Parts: sequence; structure tokens; C-alpha cells
Amino acid sequence: LDAAGIAEDTIVVMICDNGWINQTNASAYAARSKQSPYEGGIRTPIIVRWPQRIKAGGNIEPQVVTTPVSLVDLVPTVHAAVGLPTFPEMTGISLLDLPAVAARDTVFSEDSSHDIRAFDDPWQSLEARVAIRDGWKLLAFADGSSELYHLYDQTDGSPVDPHETNDLSAEKPALVRDLIAAIVNWYVVGPNEFAAWVSD
Repeated sequence: LDAAGIAEDTIVVMICDNGWINQTNASAYAARSKQSPYEGGIRTPIIVRWPQRIKAGGNIEPQVVTTPVSLVDLVPTVHAAVGLPTFPEMTGISLLDLPAVAARDTVFSEDSSHDIRAFDDPWQSLEARVAIRDGWKLLAFADGSSELYHLYDQTDGSPVDPHETNDLSAEKPALVRDLIAAIVNWYVVGPNEFAAWVSD
């Protein structure tokens, strides 16, 4: 980009493959890392470089945003950055709109098995769906079980249980129900309804 003389006005979005955490004593994935819906398997940074716009005193001040966002936000963000319209089927938001990022109350994710079980029925491969809201994270598994973790303190962003060691689902049944309802309402589902896996 530098050699072509276009680095200053080129948006570069850097993301990484998720969950590549090795075991300390073997060449294998650590528990709760890759191929899992836990933080070690789904959380990854998103870094944006756009020297002409993202700079001290520029249109966008350089900053670190700690509010959880999603990869589905990248296309609306780039569209907004270059002046293209977004479309109703785009479920993400522009990360350039920091008030919208702060106002979004829930971020969703899902985890499917590595090997597709049936091309004509993708729901067979779905293992878990995830909702993160106000520092709380719910994992709703295909077998109907769920786990709830308090990842961080919403008021100051300080970590509470970032490694998901203390499942609080039994202590917070109302929050579990609310987050499961949010998951079911967020996703467009087909004949093999996700809602059928989850119980009250």
C-alpha cells in the first residue's frame, strides 16, 4: 500500500482466527479455546487502520473500544466509512457510530461443530448460541443446558470472571430466561427451530 501510494486513504481491517490457544504441554487446543463458545474460542480483537482518517486531530481520534462488538459489524462499518448505504438484512451496526455501539444492549454469537454434519440441514451442526449483555454471558447449548458467567463489571469494565470459571445460571434464572429469549428473538430460524432445544 505504501509503495502504491494509497496507504493513507486505504482502510485496513485486521482480525484474526479465533481461539488458537495451545495446551501448555501438548500441541493441541487448550480447553475452552478453539471450537468452543467460551471466550477463549470466540473473543478476538478487531483493529482498524486508516491513516488519513484515524489519527490525532483527524476525523476519528485513535481509541480503544472495550464494548463487545461482532464481526457482523464490519460490513456496515465499511459501508458507512465510504458512503455506501446499508441494507435491512445487515444485522450489524457501524462501529463509527459510537453512540450506537454503546446503546446496543446485546451482542450475539454462535458455535457450530467443525465438521458439517448435513449440508441440507445446518442446524445439525449448531452446538451453542451466545448472548453477551451488560458484562453477563449466556451460553445456550444444543442439549438444552445453559451456562451463565459474569465476565466483567459493566460500570467500569473491570474483569469479574473472564475465564468463565463460575457458572451462575442456577443463581440467576430470570437473567437466563431473558437472555435465552433474546437469542431466540434475534435469530431467524427455520423448521428445525433453535427454540426447540432450549427449555424454560
